[in-house]
Amino acid sequence: MGVFIGPSGARLSFWNRQGSSVRHGCLALGYSFEGTGYNMGRVSKSVTTDQGATLNNEQRINLLLQQSSDNDIVMYVLCRLKPNLAAIENDKQRSSLAAKFHIDTPPFDKIFRQRLLEQIRKCKSKLNRDLHELQIHESLQEDDGQARELSEIPVVPIPRFNLGIESLNELMGQDPLTGDYGLPYGICVAFGAPAGIGKTRLMVQVAAAVGHPLSTEDEFGNNGVLYIQNEEKLEVFRSRYAKSWSDEHRILLSNSDDLLQHAALIDKHRPRLVVIDSVQDTRQARLSAGTINMLKTYKAIATSSKCSFVLISHVTTKGEIKGGTYPGHKVDIELVAKKGEQKGVFSVRCPKKNRYGPSRIAADFIHLDSGVRSMGNIYSLDE
Repeated sequence: MGVFIGPSGARLSFWNRQGSSVRHGCLALGYSFEGTGYNMGRVSKSVTTDQGATLNNEQRINLLLQQSSDNDIVMYVLCRLKPNLAAIENDKQRSSLAAKFHIDTPPFDKIFRQRLLEQIRKCKSKLNRDLHELQIHESLQEDDGQARELSEIPVVPIPRFNLGIESLNELMGQDPLTGDYGLPYGICVAFGAPAGIGKTRLMVQVAAAVGHPLSTEDEFGNNGVLYIQNEEKLEVFRSRYAKSWSDEHRILLSNSDDLLQHAALIDKHRPRLVVIDSVQDTRQARLSAGTINMLKTYKAIATSSKCSFVLISHVTTKGEIKGGTYPGHKVDIELVAKKGEQKGVFSVRCPKKNRYGPSRIAADFIHLDSGVRSMGNIYSLDE
């Protein structure tokens, strides 16, 4: 590829399969050019004003990224704009362009170049994230927005799957048509618990049941479990629960802390259950308004793919799920674990919200050498 960009009124020439993308981006920045390449005619267009001069680098990068996803191309174009000449490593090119801009040749600034590269990466990551979320939300627009008579809307059962522990299935609710208990497909569950209570051990046992070696694809084409945790190395995590999981279990482990990568893994492997342990360790949760945007995205993925999420969360000193009111608004079921008076005993409670069953109920569990066991039927928190 060869590229040359001059000031307003000069020409840009390049040879690249993606040349047309760069061409559009450069025209938007206010540069004229001519270019050749695959399926490209010879083009020459004059622009009288330098529109790019009124933009900052972030705006320029975003504009270029809309035309080309190649970081090298974006960087090549960007550092040949007048404000960024110091990012060009080649002394001869930098001097030549400075002369065309009628300015003194700036010295090469390695740190400035690194900052530009990092800014491109950040802008590209944000653009990809925004595009992904937009695609997900667009895919959810199935209804036409029109009002319909009740007789026109069919009453259908809500499919559920077994979590391997009877009282935990009951906490999730019962389908009124089939009478089945269990976790509904395509929903998000927030599960808050204090440190040391054994929430991970409980979810490992659930994963073993859902990802049983003999499990088969469901009606949505999903199967198995994707368990995401980044508190320890995968080898250590796998070794700790070697007795719970065999190599034949349909379970995938990941230590990714990136929401976009989570979405890619789900799209590739089509799990029935996704466990995020924990949501506070996800990179996007540490950003401003990151928690609510993250929960929106997980919810959208669950709805479109019909996989279900258990989002393990830290809790406040009051025993409530961290994140204010956000988790309660954006998830379908909210569960909280509480330590019991006896050693190894804890309860899992549904204190506020369950779209698919009753709330204000709880079940008690106990840690044994053989695993987590239920201590009886569910009971009301109001008794």
